[in-house]
Amino acid sequence: MSSKMNPEELNTFALKIAISQSRVASSTGGRGWWRRKGGRAVQKPEQKKTETRSVVCASGDPSGLSARGMKALTPGRDDLQQFMQGLSDPYHPVTNEDGYLVLLVAENKLCWSMLKTKFSQCRDIEDWVPCYSDFKGVLRFREAISDMLQDTFVQAPVSADCILTQSGCGAILDSLAWCLAEPGDSCIVPSPLYPAFANDLRARGRVELVKARCKHPDYQLTEDILEKTYQDCVASGSNPKLLLLCNPCNPNGVIYSEDTLKMCIQWAACHDIHIICDEIYGNSTYTFAEGFSSISKVCRDLNPTSELYMGNNVHVAYGFSKDFGLSGMRVGVLFTHNKTLLSAVENLSYFQAVSNDTQSVLTKVLQDKDFVQEFVSENRRRLTAAYTGLEDAMAAIGVPLTPAQGSLMAWADFRRYLKEDTWEAEQELWMELFESSRVLFTTGSSCQSEVPGFFRICFAWPSASEEDPAIAMKELKKRLVAKFGPAK
Repeated sequence: MSSKMNPEELNTFALKIAISQSRVASSTGGRGWWRRKGGRAVQKPEQKKTETRSVVCASGDPSGLSARGMKALTPGRDDLQQFMQGLSDPYHPVTNEDGYLVLLVAENKLCWSMLKTKFSQCRDIEDWVPCYSDFKGVLRFREAISDMLQDTFVQAPVSADCILTQSGCGAILDSLAWCLAEPGDSCIVPSPLYPAFANDLRARGRVELVKARCKHPDYQLTEDILEKTYQDCVASGSNPKLLLLCNPCNPNGVIYSEDTLKMCIQWAACHDIHIICDEIYGNSTYTFAEGFSSISKVCRDLNPTSELYMGNNVHVAYGFSKDFGLSGMRVGVLFTHNKTLLSAVENLSYFQAVSNDTQSVLTKVLQDKDFVQEFVSENRRRLTAAYTGLEDAMAAIGVPLTPAQGSLMAWADFRRYLKEDTWEAEQELWMELFESSRVLFTTGSSCQSEVPGFFRICFAWPSASEEDPAIAMKELKKRLVAKFGPAK
């Protein structure tokens, strides 16, 4: 054997050793087993042989992974290869104008300069940071978050005792799926939808996503749509336990009206279903938006005299990845009035707590309420400018957008450029844009679109300037016009 082995040879060699050791350990001793006695080698007496066990797991895979471990191998997204290629050579308006326009990541880079300056002023390390702390988030941190929520988009009382934090909004959804449903139960999600919801629900909680089919062009969620989805689930043998809403909606930026939210609350109550409202874009509404209402405010209006106005079956998920552009800091928030659920999720927070260093610096940032209000306002202004730039880019090639009012993305109808009305044609156009124009969108099929030809465009990810938040959208316009020609 050579001194160096490639990974495949190494795995094979390790497996042979493991199998050999397994057989040795499981045997009670047979011919060929030796031991030392009084300085001389003595053969052990022959004993009855026992059946040996293989280390190959039940799934038949030599890695030894469990069945659920094998399922965890499924990637959370289907465009990872293209994304990584785009990351290796990204667009920059000054240093790399020909780089990839990576527009498939819902990440907000438009206001990082403001936060970077503020963070530098809040970076003194406190003595409690290197020690164990409350895994659901220290009280000062939760108080700062609760103040921010009720002062900005929630517009209803938020007690620090009713929130906890984990390492990202995805971790919150994972914990809720684990605690509110059994393996094999289902979660209803209006479509088109955020592609990673399926992984958030299924990777560990083993909860299946079932889409409620909302129709183009307005994607209105109605009681009839919810009821049909529910009945279809039951008829197929599934047990619907959850309704997951994203408001403002990923991928189309649509905002649910208060009437729609009231309908969802009342419908879910009739079926004893928990509502999870993902409001991670709550402070990312555009300046022209007609108005965003948190489901918490709607519950408060329905139960004005109750301190625990959301009851046991309505829960809000939030995070700092989108509104604050802090996806790398991994901070998710659960706001619920279900105290038993809080206790259960708190136990799980041991495995996915927010680091003390992150809690410390973010607490200081949030405690400066004037800065928070200034930041939220400026973030909305820059998002609006970037979205308006995207509208202009799409109009230049005759591609309509679903009118959005919030979030970091928009839903674009490229059907006129499909060679045929098929999912294969959508995939072909997607790859053409990636390879020839160096533009990367999220496919409609990934978002569970009802028909081929739609793309999700995340406009806040590429580098931009403070003076011109839409500069990357101007580059997008140039490339798309070069690809398709101007609209006629």
